[in-house]
Amino acid sequence: MATTYQYQSKLPPLPIPDLDKTLKKYLKSLKPLLTSDDYKNTEKIVEDFGSSEVAQRYQKILQERVVQKAKENKSWLEEWWLKYAYLLYKDPLPITLNYWLHFDSDIVVEDTPWLLQAGRVIWNVAQVKQDLDNEQIQPEYMGDKPLDMNQMVPIFTCSRDPGIQQDSLDIRKSNWNAVVISNKQFYEMSLIHDGQLLSIYEIQLMLQNIWDDSLRSIPDFSPGVFTSWERTKWAKVRDQMIKNTSNRESFESIKNCAFVVVLDPSTPATVIDACHQLAMGDPHNRWFDKIFQLIFFRNGRAGINAEHTPLDAPALCKILDIALLNMRKQNQSGYPLLQSTRQNLPSPSKLHWNITPDLISNVRDAQADFQALVNDVDLMPFHYPLFGARFLKAHKVSPDGFVQLSLQLGYFKLHRRGCPVYETAQTRQFFHGRTSTVRSFCSESFAFSKIMCSDAPKEDKLAAMHVALKALRDYMTDCTNGCDVDRHLLGMRILALEEGIELPIFKDPAYSASCRYLLSTSNVPAAAFTGGFGNMYPDGYGIPYIIRGDIVKGNCVSRKSCPETNSKKFVESWGEALKEMAALLEPFPVSKL
Repeated sequence: MATTYQYQSKLPPLPIPDLDKTLKKYLKSLKPLLTSDDYKNTEKIVEDFGSSEVAQRYQKILQERVVQKAKENKSWLEEWWLKYAYLLYKDPLPITLNYWLHFDSDIVVEDTPWLLQAGRVIWNVAQVKQDLDNEQIQPEYMGDKPLDMNQMVPIFTCSRDPGIQQDSLDIRKSNWNAVVISNKQFYEMSLIHDGQLLSIYEIQLMLQNIWDDSLRSIPDFSPGVFTSWERTKWAKVRDQMIKNTSNRESFESIKNCAFVVVLDPSTPATVIDACHQLAMGDPHNRWFDKIFQLIFFRNGRAGINAEHTPLDAPALCKILDIALLNMRKQNQSGYPLLQSTRQNLPSPSKLHWNITPDLISNVRDAQADFQALVNDVDLMPFHYPLFGARFLKAHKVSPDGFVQLSLQLGYFKLHRRGCPVYETAQTRQFFHGRTSTVRSFCSESFAFSKIMCSDAPKEDKLAAMHVALKALRDYMTDCTNGCDVDRHLLGMRILALEEGIELPIFKDPAYSASCRYLLSTSNVPAAAFTGGFGNMYPDGYGIPYIIRGDIVKGNCVSRKSCPETNSKKFVESWGEALKEMAALLEPFPVSKL
């Protein structure tokens, strides 16, 4: 049996693509966005850049960086990616960077007592953590190629720290404590006693003790609200707070813990209510800097809020899928329990905070800013039960490519135009690889959207679909092989930035326009939950989706302050697009209509 990190030393380094090929793909991605005259102007700029001395020099530097960073057990991109994509990011974490997952209702059953439900989830997550600590989580593969497992390391060990200029990551040794937030109060509890994991009922008992204690006196606020704030403001407050010994010790407990548990007294009645609470619930009852928070509601619903910086969703989804799919089996066959609750369990310890009077105005400001963000978010779940991967595969159609085209068609039907589309591709077949950008909006996909809104015959629409699907498949293949446009040009741009050079290719309005991804999308590999994340731009949409055997579902996020976007109308248009596209394939499962 392979161990978790067995293949790490055998993985190839993330490559630097051929510059000419990158620039050709870049130009191709611009065609549906620019007028003929604008394209000719940009084409000249790109050609001049490609033949310039500086481009050739930067290409050589990047190639040398691959070799040098490999000697340091790093990829050429990872430090830059952490810095420029995440740690310099100053907007609040909720919605704009953090994502959330809502657990399926057949796993977290609503009529289960909520603290028993919490005990079951925590126990199963702890089981997976134990396997990960022992390197018994099996490596993942893409086909027969092992994938990089390095993103498993920070799941239970990492927090994000605010900084005045730049945030940082704080990675600690593996720890068996959890920090529980209940009624705006923080408690530290151990998940292990006498070398043995607590049982489900022992965890439930601990949580009940915490809940009961937190009801004795509920404070008006907690420092959790600061983690929802703009990062420089939070950094200044944190720097003040850590001068106090109690605050410093409480921060240390949170940084050291494996994860945060939230006992949320709210009772979201619907999926959309639950998603709202998971994404942007009471900030006094959250700690958005921790890699993930397990959130449990009084009515049995549950999910997580997760910080994105050191790892991408598939890594955490893998851990949670193992835990939750075990729960699904246990719901049917019964749970393994100790015969009795041990009498000598250590009591949870309460963390203490000293919020001085001069910080109270900061609490109010952080709360007001968070509420303004919440009021602006337009969130709408999407649930399409008419077909899924099984139907599409039967017609030899890529499920992901099909859904990507449906998103673009839905956008076109609603807004009567196309837009740049970001789809995430994994580069984990390379050492410390993370993601690359599939520029899904292309001439072929745009042509497909337009022909679908015309009176063209069905066979022409179907032919256009297959042409567009091939274009998306080819780009996705390039990206998973480390040959995308965006990361390569990012490397060039950072080198220019470090030298204080302004390159025409990056000053060209076409570059910024092509990176303005109004559809930010990702295919989430999840069997036990659905997820969501925010939009990249105020006039755009954030849309993660899941394609299962007979269903397509996800969430759509936009901003109410933008008069052009509307999440409800978008998911309706998306649903229409899926139905119209499926009608091109025969037979269509009309029995489900």
